[in-house]
Amino acid sequence: MHVTDVSDRGVLFTFGDPYIGNVYAIVSESSLFICDTFCGPDPMREVMTRLSKNYDLPARVVIFNSHADYDHIWGNCYFEGQLIIGHELCRERVITEWNEVLEKNQEHQRGNVIRLPPNVTFQERLDFAEEDVEFFHTPGHTRDSASCFDKRDNILFVGDNIESPIPYINQMNIREYKATLASYLHSDAELILSGHDSPQEDMDLVRGNLEYVTEFGRWTVDMDSLNDRARQVHLTNAIRVVGDIVQGEITAEARLHYKSVKEVLQSMEKTDFVREALHKIEDIIKES
Repeated sequence: MHVTDVSDRGVLFTFGDPYIGNVYAIVSESSLFICDTFCGPDPMREVMTRLSKNYDLPARVVIFNSHADYDHIWGNCYFEGQLIIGHELCRERVITEWNEVLEKNQEHQRGNVIRLPPNVTFQERLDFAEEDVEFFHTPGHTRDSASCFDKRDNILFVGDNIESPIPYINQMNIREYKATLASYLHSDAELILSGHDSPQEDMDLVRGNLEYVTEFGRWTVDMDSLNDRARQVHLTNAIRVVGDIVQGEITAEARLHYKSVKEVLQSMEKTDFVREALHKIEDIIKES
């Protein structure tokens, strides 16, 4: 675990096992806010042990889930009996997706993981005015994504809404995603913290992510311009939104886009992922 003091009351905890993931803590006078809980209770025990050594911790602990992906909620169970907040769609996802996600990713558990969804939800925003901490709905990476803004220190925690080199897109909610990223650009944030990257002291990554999301929505992404990592993420994005595409109109641009994706996949080693992706994309092209 790597620990970074990002302000007088803000601490970023970065874990490297089973992969890089961030947990952000705000120690206010009356509440301890923990943003996301990573992959289980063991990392959360480390967080609380470290905080208790360096701070006189308040009695009230408030857990915030930026969205319901397992690597942001599995440590909730360490905080049984405390406030756990998230968007109303986050709670819904935790409840409905739990068994399937746990079975699929059980090797990533760190400690004995028990389902504990948010017990306080919001639709648009939830403001802890006395502590200068605000939580608000910012759909993008997922429809339940939400962000935390520390108004005292101008620090914005965005979960997985930004990521390098490009973000993961799970649904064709492009208009919402663009609006969220634009709102970050127009915020008072002086430091942006995300789920898996190092702290961002400028808006360059936000701008780059917004450019990619915009091009993705137009089906104009130039895959030849992407490095290997970005291309893999882009291919994953194209496959993930298949369900949304087949339920709506398939534009000429989308058909061309998927034909280019198919060409890339055909040149790759035929793993299960590639074979499944080709099958889905061939169905799109055939149906269109």
